[in-house]
Amino acid sequence: MNSLHLADGSEKPAEVKGRARLYSMVFCPFVMRIHHVLSLKQIPYDIVNINLQKKPQWFLQLNPVGKVPVYIDSDGTVVTESVTVANYLDEKYPEPPLYNDETKSRDLELIDHLSKIIDIITNVVYEKDKREFEEILIEIMDNLQKYENEFDIRKMTFFGGSNPGMLDILMWPWFDIGMALTLLHKQHASVERHKKRFPHMMVSNMTVEFIPRGDSFTKGSEKPAEVEGQARLYSMVYCPFAHRIRLVLSLKQVPHDIVNINLQSKPQWFLDIHPNGKVPIYIDSDGTIITDSVAVANYIDEKCPEPPLYNDETKSRDLELLDHFSKIMDTFANCIFGKDKRQFEEIITEVTDDLQEFEDELNVRKTTFFGGSNPNMLDVLIWPWFERAKALTILYKQRASLDKERFPHIMKWVDGMKDQPFVLKHKGSYEKFAKFVEAVRTGNVDYDNL
Repeated sequence: MNSLHLADGSEKPAEVKGRARLYSMVFCPFVMRIHHVLSLKQIPYDIVNINLQKKPQWFLQLNPVGKVPVYIDSDGTVVTESVTVANYLDEKYPEPPLYNDETKSRDLELIDHLSKIIDIITNVVYEKDKREFEEILIEIMDNLQKYENEFDIRKMTFFGGSNPGMLDILMWPWFDIGMALTLLHKQHASVERHKKRFPHMMVSNMTVEFIPRGDSFTKGSEKPAEVEGQARLYSMVYCPFAHRIRLVLSLKQVPHDIVNINLQSKPQWFLDIHPNGKVPIYIDSDGTIITDSVAVANYIDEKCPEPPLYNDETKSRDLELLDHFSKIMDTFANCIFGKDKRQFEEIITEVTDDLQEFEDELNVRKTTFFGGSNPNMLDVLIWPWFERAKALTILYKQRASLDKERFPHIMKWVDGMKDQPFVLKHKGSYEKFAKFVEAVRTGNVDYDNL
Protein backbone atom coordinates (compact mmCIF):
# COMPACT_ATOMS: atom_id res chain seq x y z
CA MET A 1 0.00 0.00 0.00
CA ASN A 2 1.46 3.38 -1.03
CA SER A 3 0.99 6.28 1.37
CA LEU A 4 2.91 8.64 -0.95
CA HIS A 5 1.10 10.22 -3.90
CA LEU A 6 2.78 8.92 -7.05
CA ALA A 7 3.65 11.55 -9.66
CA ASP A 8 4.72 11.68 -13.30
CA GLY A 9 7.95 9.75 -13.76
CA SER A 10 7.15 7.21 -11.05
CA GLU A 11 6.89 3.51 -11.76
CA LYS A 12 3.56 1.76 -11.52
CA PRO A 13 3.45 -0.35 -8.32
CA ALA A 14 3.37 -4.07 -9.01
CA GLU A 15 -0.11 -5.52 -8.79
CA VAL A 16 -0.86 -8.40 -6.42
CA LYS A 17 -2.60 -11.17 -8.33
CA GLY A 18 -6.09 -11.79 -7.01
CA ARG A 19 -6.22 -8.59 -4.95
CA ALA A 20 -8.39 -5.55 -5.64
CA ARG A 21 -6.79 -2.12 -5.96
CA LEU A 22 -8.12 1.40 -5.46
CA TYR A 23 -6.39 4.34 -7.15
CA SER A 24 -6.97 7.17 -4.75
CA MET A 25 -6.07 10.61 -3.43
CA VAL A 26 -6.12 11.02 0.33
CA PHE A 27 -8.26 14.17 0.48
CA CYS A 28 -10.73 13.30 -2.30
CA PRO A 29 -14.32 12.86 -1.01
CA PHE A 30 -15.27 10.80 -4.07
CA VAL A 31 -12.55 8.31 -3.16
CA MET A 32 -13.65 8.35 0.48
CA ARG A 33 -17.01 7.00 -0.67
CA ILE A 34 -15.30 3.89 -1.99
CA HIS A 35 -13.10 3.45 1.08
CA HIS A 36 -16.30 3.37 3.14
CA VAL A 37 -18.03 0.84 0.89
CA LEU A 38 -14.97 -1.44 0.77
CA SER A 39 -14.56 -1.22 4.53
CA LEU A 40 -18.22 -1.89 5.24
CA LYS A 41 -18.16 -4.87 2.86
CA GLN A 42 -14.87 -6.11 4.41
CA ILE A 43 -13.24 -6.39 0.95
CA PRO A 44 -9.42 -6.72 1.04
CA TYR A 45 -7.72 -4.21 -1.25
CA ASP A 46 -4.61 -2.12 -1.61
CA ILE A 47 -4.39 1.61 -2.21
CA VAL A 48 -2.26 3.55 -4.66
CA ASN A 49 -2.43 7.32 -4.13
CA ILE A 50 -2.03 9.54 -7.19
CA ASN A 51 -0.65 13.07 -7.40
CA LEU A 52 -3.50 14.64 -9.38
CA GLN A 53 -1.44 17.68 -10.33
CA LYS A 54 1.34 15.56 -11.84
CA LYS A 55 -0.37 12.37 -12.96
CA PRO A 56 1.84 9.45 -13.97
CA GLN A 57 1.57 8.44 -17.62
CA TRP A 58 0.74 4.85 -16.64
CA PHE A 59 -2.25 6.14 -14.64
CA LEU A 60 -3.52 8.16 -17.62
CA GLN A 61 -3.27 5.04 -19.76
CA LEU A 62 -5.45 3.30 -17.21
CA ASN A 63 -7.95 6.16 -17.04
CA PRO A 64 -7.42 8.88 -19.70
CA VAL A 65 -9.75 11.25 -17.82
CA GLY A 66 -7.17 11.24 -15.03
CA LYS A 67 -9.68 11.24 -12.18
CA VAL A 68 -9.95 9.12 -9.05
CA PRO A 69 -11.35 6.80 -7.86
CA VAL A 70 -10.36 4.04 -10.21
CA TYR A 71 -11.19 0.60 -8.85
CA ILE A 72 -9.60 -2.56 -10.24
CA ASP A 73 -11.33 -5.66 -8.97
CA SER A 74 -9.50 -8.87 -8.09
CA ASP A 75 -10.47 -10.31 -11.50
CA GLY A 76 -9.03 -7.29 -13.35
CA THR A 77 -12.33 -5.48 -14.01
CA VAL A 78 -11.73 -1.70 -14.14
CA VAL A 79 -14.50 0.57 -12.84
CA THR A 80 -14.45 4.39 -12.64
CA GLU A 81 -16.70 7.13 -11.16
CA SER A 82 -17.59 6.83 -7.49
CA VAL A 83 -21.32 6.05 -7.74
CA THR A 84 -20.66 3.46 -10.46
CA VAL A 85 -17.91 1.84 -8.38
CA ALA A 86 -20.09 1.79 -5.26
CA ASN A 87 -22.99 0.17 -7.11
CA TYR A 88 -20.66 -2.35 -8.76
CA LEU A 89 -19.31 -3.38 -5.34
CA ASP A 90 -22.80 -3.66 -3.88
CA GLU A 91 -23.90 -5.95 -6.71
CA LYS A 92 -20.80 -8.15 -6.68
CA TYR A 93 -20.52 -8.30 -2.89
CA PRO A 94 -24.13 -8.26 -1.68
CA GLU A 95 -23.44 -8.52 2.06
CA PRO A 96 -24.35 -6.32 3.77
CA PRO A 97 -26.83 -4.96 1.20
CA LEU A 98 -26.67 -1.18 0.82
CA TYR A 99 -30.05 -0.72 -0.83
CA ASN A 100 -33.52 -1.61 0.42
CA ASP A 101 -35.95 -2.60 -2.34
CA GLU A 102 -38.68 -0.43 -0.81
CA THR A 103 -36.59 2.75 -0.74
CA LYS A 104 -34.05 2.21 -3.55
CA SER A 105 -35.88 4.36 -6.10
CA ARG A 106 -36.13 7.28 -3.66
CA ASP A 107 -32.51 6.81 -2.56
CA LEU A 108 -31.30 7.05 -6.16
CA GLU A 109 -33.34 10.22 -6.59
CA LEU A 110 -31.75 11.73 -3.46
CA ILE A 111 -28.27 10.65 -4.60
CA ASP A 112 -28.85 12.47 -7.88
CA HIS A 113 -30.03 15.59 -6.05
CA LEU A 114 -26.89 15.50 -3.91
CA SER A 115 -24.86 16.58 -6.94
CA LYS A 116 -26.20 20.11 -6.51
CA ILE A 117 -24.81 20.35 -2.96
CA ILE A 118 -21.52 18.83 -4.12
CA ASP A 119 -21.22 21.45 -6.88
CA ILE A 120 -21.78 24.28 -4.38
CA ILE A 121 -19.15 22.91 -1.97
CA THR A 122 -16.67 22.37 -4.83
CA ASN A 123 -17.09 25.94 -6.05
CA VAL A 124 -16.46 27.24 -2.52
CA VAL A 125 -13.36 25.09 -2.03
CA TYR A 126 -11.85 26.24 -5.33
CA GLU A 127 -12.90 29.86 -4.76
CA LYS A 128 -15.20 29.98 -7.78
CA ASP A 129 -18.13 31.18 -5.68
CA LYS A 130 -17.61 34.83 -4.71
CA ARG A 131 -20.81 35.23 -2.69
CA GLU A 132 -20.90 35.92 1.04
CA PHE A 133 -20.52 32.76 3.12
CA GLU A 134 -23.93 33.22 4.74
CA GLU A 135 -25.63 33.29 1.34
CA ILE A 136 -23.81 30.12 0.27
CA LEU A 137 -24.66 28.44 3.55
CA ILE A 138 -28.36 29.26 3.21
CA GLU A 139 -28.41 27.68 -0.26
CA ILE A 140 -26.74 24.52 1.08
CA MET A 141 -29.19 24.35 3.99
CA ASP A 142 -32.17 24.84 1.69
CA ASN A 143 -30.97 21.92 -0.43
CA LEU A 144 -30.42 19.81 2.68
CA GLN A 145 -34.02 20.34 3.77
CA LYS A 146 -35.11 17.59 1.37
CA TYR A 147 -32.95 15.10 3.30
CA GLU A 148 -34.15 16.28 6.71
CA ASN A 149 -37.74 15.84 5.54
CA GLU A 150 -36.94 12.33 4.32
CA PHE A 151 -35.52 11.41 7.72
CA ASP A 152 -38.71 12.70 9.33
CA ILE A 153 -40.77 10.42 7.06
CA ARG A 154 -38.61 7.31 7.56
CA LYS A 155 -38.30 7.71 11.36
CA MET A 156 -34.85 6.10 11.24
CA THR A 157 -31.36 7.12 12.37
CA PHE A 158 -29.96 6.46 8.88
CA PHE A 159 -31.48 6.46 5.42
CA GLY A 160 -30.61 2.76 5.43
CA GLY A 161 -32.55 2.14 8.66
CA SER A 162 -30.69 1.11 11.81
CA ASN A 163 -27.44 0.94 9.81
CA PRO A 164 -26.07 3.15 7.01
CA GLY A 165 -27.17 2.39 3.45
CA MET A 166 -25.78 3.50 0.10
CA LEU A 167 -27.29 6.99 0.35
CA ASP A 168 -25.74 7.53 3.80
CA ILE A 169 -22.32 6.42 2.57
CA LEU A 170 -22.33 8.50 -0.62
CA MET A 171 -23.39 11.63 1.29
CA TRP A 172 -21.10 11.28 4.29
CA PRO A 173 -17.75 12.49 2.86
CA TRP A 174 -19.22 15.95 2.27
CA PHE A 175 -20.43 16.16 5.85
CA ASP A 176 -17.05 14.89 7.00
CA ILE A 177 -15.28 17.74 5.17
CA GLY A 178 -18.04 20.28 5.80
CA MET A 179 -16.24 21.85 8.75
CA ALA A 180 -13.41 22.75 6.38
CA LEU A 181 -15.70 25.40 4.88
CA THR A 182 -16.14 27.01 8.29
CA LEU A 183 -12.36 27.02 8.76
CA LEU A 184 -11.79 28.54 5.32
CA HIS A 185 -14.38 31.25 5.94
CA LYS A 186 -13.94 31.49 9.74
CA GLN A 187 -17.73 31.29 10.14
CA HIS A 188 -18.32 28.49 12.69
CA ALA A 189 -21.01 30.43 14.56
CA SER A 190 -22.95 30.86 11.35
CA VAL A 191 -23.20 27.09 10.93
CA GLU A 192 -24.24 26.60 14.55
CA ARG A 193 -27.30 28.83 14.00
CA HIS A 194 -28.63 26.44 11.36
CA LYS A 195 -28.28 23.18 13.32
CA LYS A 196 -31.66 23.49 15.05
CA ARG A 197 -33.29 23.26 11.63
CA PHE A 198 -31.98 19.71 11.13
CA PRO A 199 -32.68 17.62 14.25
CA HIS A 200 -32.80 14.31 12.38
CA MET A 201 -29.60 14.96 10.44
CA MET A 202 -27.78 15.89 13.63
CA VAL A 203 -28.65 12.46 15.06
CA SER A 204 -27.39 10.69 11.93
CA ASN A 205 -23.65 10.62 12.61
CA MET A 206 -21.59 8.07 10.71
CA THR A 207 -18.49 8.07 12.88
CA VAL A 208 -16.11 5.21 13.55
CA GLU A 209 -19.02 3.40 15.21
CA PHE A 210 -20.12 2.39 11.72
CA ILE A 211 -17.19 3.14 9.45
CA PRO A 212 -14.68 1.62 9.18
CA ARG A 213 -15.21 -1.00 11.90
CA GLY A 214 -16.46 -4.52 11.49
CA ASP A 215 -17.73 -6.81 14.21
CA SER A 216 -15.77 -7.17 17.44
CA PHE A 217 -13.90 -10.45 17.24
CA THR A 218 -14.55 -12.82 20.12
CA LYS A 219 -13.29 -16.14 21.48
CA GLY A 220 -13.59 -18.86 18.85
CA SER A 221 -13.48 -16.44 15.92
CA GLU A 222 -10.95 -16.77 13.12
CA LYS A 223 -8.21 -14.20 12.79
CA PRO A 224 -8.95 -11.82 9.88
CA ALA A 225 -6.54 -12.25 7.00
CA GLU A 226 -3.76 -9.67 7.01
CA VAL A 227 -3.15 -7.49 3.98
CA GLU A 228 0.50 -7.66 2.99
CA GLY A 229 2.19 -4.30 3.36
CA GLN A 230 -0.70 -2.74 5.29
CA ALA A 231 -0.59 -1.64 8.93
CA ARG A 232 -3.20 -2.96 11.35
CA LEU A 233 -4.63 -1.60 14.58
CA TYR A 234 -6.18 -3.98 17.08
CA SER A 235 -8.72 -1.84 18.84
CA MET A 236 -11.95 -1.65 20.81
CA VAL A 237 -14.45 1.02 19.78
CA TYR A 238 -15.02 2.46 23.27
CA CYS A 239 -11.43 2.29 24.55
CA PRO A 240 -9.87 5.76 25.01
CA PHE A 241 -6.35 4.31 24.67
CA ALA A 242 -7.18 2.80 21.27
CA HIS A 243 -8.94 6.07 20.38
CA ARG A 244 -5.60 7.83 20.82
CA ILE A 245 -4.06 5.75 18.05
CA ARG A 246 -7.00 6.11 15.69
CA LEU A 247 -6.54 9.88 16.03
CA VAL A 248 -2.78 9.77 15.41
CA LEU A 249 -3.17 7.50 12.38
CA SER A 250 -5.87 9.76 10.97
CA LEU A 251 -3.85 12.92 11.55
CA LYS A 252 -0.81 11.33 9.91
CA GLN A 253 -2.90 9.86 7.06
CA VAL A 254 -1.37 6.42 7.63
CA PRO A 255 -3.23 3.70 5.68
CA HIS A 256 -4.33 0.90 8.01
CA ASP A 257 -7.12 -1.47 8.83
CA ILE A 258 -8.87 -1.87 12.17
CA VAL A 259 -9.76 -5.12 13.92
CA ASN A 260 -11.94 -4.65 16.98
CA ILE A 261 -11.58 -7.12 19.84
CA ASN A 262 -14.18 -8.30 22.35
CA LEU A 263 -12.17 -7.68 25.52
CA GLN A 264 -14.50 -9.78 27.66
CA SER A 265 -14.06 -12.84 25.47
CA LYS A 266 -10.71 -12.48 23.73
CA PRO A 267 -9.80 -14.71 20.78
CA GLN A 268 -6.87 -17.05 21.41
CA TRP A 269 -5.11 -15.75 18.30
CA PHE A 270 -5.24 -12.25 19.79
CA LEU A 271 -3.71 -13.49 23.07
CA ASP A 272 -1.00 -15.19 21.03
CA ILE A 273 -0.10 -11.76 19.62
CA HIS A 274 -0.23 -10.02 23.00
CA PRO A 275 -0.63 -12.26 26.09
CA ASN A 276 -1.83 -9.48 28.42
CA GLY A 277 -4.83 -9.03 26.10
CA LYS A 278 -4.95 -5.23 26.07
CA VAL A 279 -5.54 -2.81 23.22
CA PRO A 280 -4.23 -0.95 21.33
CA ILE A 281 -1.82 -3.19 19.48
CA TYR A 282 -0.29 -1.70 16.37
CA ILE A 283 1.28 -3.94 13.73
CA ASP A 284 3.20 -1.86 11.23
CA SER A 285 3.30 -2.60 7.52
CA ASP A 286 6.71 -4.28 8.01
CA GLY A 287 5.37 -6.54 10.78
CA THR A 288 6.74 -4.57 13.75
CA ILE A 289 4.45 -4.98 16.79
CA ILE A 290 4.04 -2.09 19.24
CA THR A 291 1.89 -2.03 22.39
CA ASP A 292 0.91 0.70 24.90
CA SER A 293 -0.81 3.75 23.46
CA VAL A 294 1.94 6.30 24.20
CA ALA A 295 4.62 3.99 22.80
CA VAL A 296 2.54 3.39 19.66
CA ALA A 297 1.87 7.11 19.18
CA ASN A 298 5.56 7.97 19.55
CA TYR A 299 6.57 5.16 17.19
CA ILE A 300 4.17 6.41 14.50
CA ASP A 301 5.38 9.99 14.96
CA GLU A 302 8.99 8.93 14.48
CA LYS A 303 8.33 6.69 11.49
CA CYS A 304 5.84 9.05 9.80
CA PRO A 305 7.22 12.49 10.72
CA GLU A 306 4.68 14.64 8.85
CA PRO A 307 3.04 16.49 10.43
CA PRO A 308 5.39 16.45 13.45
CA LEU A 309 3.55 16.06 16.77
CA TYR A 310 6.31 17.37 19.01
CA ASN A 311 8.04 20.76 19.09
CA ASP A 312 11.65 20.64 20.32
CA GLU A 313 11.05 23.70 22.50
CA THR A 314 8.05 22.27 24.35
CA LYS A 315 8.56 18.49 24.11
CA SER A 316 10.00 18.11 27.61
CA ARG A 317 7.10 20.04 29.17
CA ASP A 318 4.57 18.17 27.02
CA LEU A 319 5.87 14.82 28.27
CA GLU A 320 5.70 16.12 31.85
CA LEU A 321 2.08 17.22 31.38
CA LEU A 322 1.22 13.92 29.74
CA ASP A 323 2.60 12.12 32.78
CA HIS A 324 0.55 14.37 35.09
CA PHE A 325 -2.60 13.69 33.06
CA SER A 326 -2.35 10.03 34.10
CA LYS A 327 -3.75 11.09 37.48
CA ILE A 328 -6.93 12.37 35.79
CA MET A 329 -7.09 9.17 33.74
CA ASP A 330 -6.84 7.06 36.91
CA THR A 331 -9.62 9.03 38.59
CA PHE A 332 -11.79 8.63 35.49
CA ALA A 333 -11.15 4.87 35.35
CA ASN A 334 -11.96 4.42 39.04
CA CYS A 335 -15.25 6.27 38.53
CA ILE A 336 -16.11 4.29 35.42
CA PHE A 337 -15.53 0.92 37.05
CA GLY A 338 -17.17 1.87 40.35
CA LYS A 339 -13.97 1.78 42.42
CA ASP A 340 -14.26 5.38 43.66
CA LYS A 341 -16.89 5.54 46.40
CA ARG A 342 -16.60 9.28 47.08
CA GLN A 343 -19.37 11.77 46.42
CA PHE A 344 -19.48 12.97 42.82
CA GLU A 345 -18.88 16.58 43.84
CA GLU A 346 -15.67 15.61 45.65
CA ILE A 347 -14.44 13.72 42.58
CA ILE A 348 -15.20 16.65 40.27
CA THR A 349 -13.34 19.02 42.60
CA GLU A 350 -10.26 16.81 42.44
CA VAL A 351 -10.38 16.54 38.64
CA THR A 352 -10.79 20.29 38.13
CA ASP A 353 -7.91 20.97 40.53
CA ASP A 354 -5.74 18.61 38.48
CA LEU A 355 -6.84 20.38 35.27
CA GLN A 356 -5.64 23.74 36.57
CA GLU A 357 -2.08 22.97 35.49
CA PHE A 358 -3.26 22.51 31.90
CA GLU A 359 -5.26 25.74 31.97
CA ASP A 360 -2.22 27.59 33.29
CA GLU A 361 0.00 26.09 30.58
CA LEU A 362 -2.30 27.25 27.79
CA ASN A 363 -2.32 30.69 29.38
CA VAL A 364 1.50 30.72 29.31
CA ARG A 365 1.69 29.55 25.70
CA LYS A 366 -1.01 31.97 24.49
CA THR A 367 -2.17 29.44 21.89
CA THR A 368 -5.42 27.57 21.22
CA PHE A 369 -3.69 24.19 21.33
CA PHE A 370 -0.71 22.90 23.28
CA GLY A 371 0.87 22.44 19.86
CA GLY A 372 0.30 26.07 18.89
CA SER A 373 -2.05 26.81 16.00
CA ASN A 374 -2.51 23.06 15.40
CA PRO A 375 -2.88 20.11 17.78
CA ASN A 376 0.25 18.23 18.81
CA MET A 377 0.88 14.94 20.61
CA LEU A 378 -0.30 16.22 23.99
CA ASP A 379 -3.54 17.56 22.51
CA VAL A 380 -4.22 14.26 20.74
CA LEU A 381 -3.38 11.97 23.66
CA ILE A 382 -5.56 13.73 26.24
CA TRP A 383 -8.57 14.34 23.96
CA PRO A 384 -10.29 10.92 24.33
CA TRP A 385 -10.96 11.60 28.02
CA PHE A 386 -12.49 14.99 27.33
CA GLU A 387 -14.75 13.44 24.70
CA ARG A 388 -15.98 10.87 27.23
CA ALA A 389 -16.17 13.17 30.26
CA LYS A 390 -19.92 13.83 30.08
CA ALA A 391 -20.54 10.10 30.48
CA LEU A 392 -19.85 10.61 34.20
CA THR A 393 -22.88 12.88 34.52
CA ILE A 394 -25.05 10.05 33.12
CA LEU A 395 -23.49 7.37 35.30
CA TYR A 396 -23.72 9.47 38.48
CA LYS A 397 -27.03 11.09 37.46
CA GLN A 398 -25.64 14.48 38.45
CA ARG A 399 -24.94 17.53 36.33
CA ALA A 400 -21.46 19.00 36.13
CA SER A 401 -19.54 21.31 33.82
CA LEU A 402 -16.28 23.21 33.77
CA ASP A 403 -16.31 26.70 35.20
CA LYS A 404 -15.92 28.89 32.11
CA GLU A 405 -14.39 31.73 34.12
CA ARG A 406 -11.83 29.45 35.76
CA PHE A 407 -10.99 27.53 32.57
CA PRO A 408 -11.34 29.93 29.61
CA HIS A 409 -8.35 28.45 27.75
CA ILE A 410 -9.47 24.85 28.26
CA MET A 411 -12.95 25.75 26.99
CA LYS A 412 -11.43 27.36 23.89
CA TRP A 413 -9.22 24.30 23.48
CA VAL A 414 -12.22 21.94 23.64
CA ASP A 415 -14.07 23.99 21.02
CA GLY A 416 -10.99 23.96 18.79
CA MET A 417 -10.45 20.22 19.12
CA LYS A 418 -14.10 19.47 18.33
CA ASP A 419 -13.70 21.13 14.93
CA GLN A 420 -10.57 19.24 13.87
CA PRO A 421 -11.30 16.97 10.87
CA PHE A 422 -9.35 14.04 12.36
CA VAL A 423 -11.35 14.38 15.60
CA LEU A 424 -14.67 14.60 13.78
CA LYS A 425 -13.80 11.50 11.77
CA HIS A 426 -13.46 9.44 14.96
CA LYS A 427 -16.02 11.20 17.10
CA GLY A 428 -17.88 8.94 19.52
CA SER A 429 -21.04 9.40 21.55
CA TYR A 430 -20.56 9.90 25.29
CA GLU A 431 -24.11 8.60 25.76
CA LYS A 432 -23.14 5.36 24.05
CA PHE A 433 -19.95 5.21 26.10
CA ALA A 434 -22.08 5.45 29.25
CA LYS A 435 -24.22 2.54 27.96
CA PHE A 436 -21.04 0.57 27.37
CA VAL A 437 -19.86 1.20 30.94
CA GLU A 438 -23.22 0.15 32.36
CA ALA A 439 -23.04 -3.05 30.29
CA VAL A 440 -19.48 -3.73 31.51
CA ARG A 441 -20.68 -3.40 35.10
CA THR A 442 -23.29 -6.10 34.49
CA GLY A 443 -20.70 -8.32 32.81
CA ASN A 444 -22.75 -8.61 29.63
CA VAL A 445 -21.45 -6.44 26.79
CA ASP A 446 -22.66 -6.71 23.21
CA TYR A 447 -19.93 -4.53 21.70
CA ASP A 448 -21.63 -4.26 18.32
CA ASN A 449 -25.20 -3.54 19.38
CA LEU A 450 -25.19 -0.91 22.13
